[in-house]
Amino acid sequence: MIKLEFTVDDLRVTTDEWNYILQARRVKEKGAAAGEEYWSTLGYYNSLQTLSKAIVEQFTTGAGVLLASQVDSLERVVERQVTKLSRALAKAGK
Repeated sequence: MIKLEFTVDDLRVTTDEWNYILQARRVKEKGAAAGEEYWSTLGYYNSLQTLSKAIVEQFTTGAGVLLASQVDSLERVVERQVTKLSRALAKAGK
């Protein structure tokens, strides 16, 4: 798998050999390290499609109530971008 890392708001996507890893920015609240930021892993995904659905879910649950049409629209946009990225990665890997 191609090494990938990008951050959008408080979410970060990284990769390991087998997975796309979705992480959230958190702040330690107690102890000597209180106030320090760290990345908490939310999940491991084996395809860009499952990763994109998880990202949409994180944005919709974190942003409050969204209309169903807004969620559907956001999912379509993300799926189109994932398809473009998948094609580019496949082409680069050849």
